[in-house]
Amino acid sequence: IHVVGKATDPVEHELLKLSINDEEILVAAIPYLRDQDIRRAIATESFEEINNRYKTALINHYTEAALGCLAMKTSETPVIAMGHLFALGGKTSESEQTIYVGNLGDIGAADFPEIFDYVALGHLHRAQRVGGSEHIRYSGSPYILSFSEIDNDKKVVVIDTLKGKINNIQEIVVPRFRNICRVSGTVESCIRQLHDIDACDQPLTPWVEVILENDSEPAFEYKEINKAAEPLNLEVLKVTFKNERRRAGLERLVENAKDIKEISPEEVFRLKCKEQEFDLESHPEMLNAFFEMLQIVQETDIA
Repeated sequence: IHVVGKATDPVEHELLKLSINDEEILVAAIPYLRDQDIRRAIATESFEEINNRYKTALINHYTEAALGCLAMKTSETPVIAMGHLFALGGKTSESEQTIYVGNLGDIGAADFPEIFDYVALGHLHRAQRVGGSEHIRYSGSPYILSFSEIDNDKKVVVIDTLKGKINNIQEIVVPRFRNICRVSGTVESCIRQLHDIDACDQPLTPWVEVILENDSEPAFEYKEINKAAEPLNLEVLKVTFKNERRRAGLERLVENAKDIKEISPEEVFRLKCKEQEFDLESHPEMLNAFFEMLQIVQETDIA
């Protein structure tokens, strides 16, 4: 196992030559590239200038890695690049976090050097191609990380190489061993649907999210759902109210610790700005500043 935890200098330390029998491949093991690792800050930079300089630094890092691979490869050595970033056009789910300041780091398929025979990307949980390119993909997470992903097939991507080229790319759907589902409607309707799930013979206990349409008495309805689910062969992991986020302000959300954990830091920030009657649309630099602080906090927690 080779681990590259951060950008290296020189970039050749991120390039790995792996051999199996008589074949070899080159892997540009490019890690998550943090802003401070690859871009030197300049005083008085505008947010647009920061965005452009970071994107340029990101592309330059991949270009340097490509040149290093070119010097190491032979005619029969395929080159595979890695990356942890958000590529333009990628579809997200509820479980991904913003990993760059504002839109920093958004690059497209055309920004990756042509020497890469395959680009394996991580961060987005849905398996997908980038810009329609067969050889630039997110394999996605191998299992469901959010109820928003229950309709997406989870996949493993198998790559065959032959004489220095990618010979075949095959997607294999990961079997779903546990039933993970959503039910929605009134309390009575949701309880009936829970009984329908319970009636099915399943090897693993199903996990369920309940979305209630009428929320006049949230505490009572929440209790009713849990009471009805208790004797059933299923677990209700999440109960939400369809109109809760639209009509609830920050103070009401804070009153319920469960609710506050279900919304993202960005949503909390937007709600607070709304309560303070601060117009974020007219001051996008404030949102970018918030993302920058959030990123620092997240990286400190990881470290």
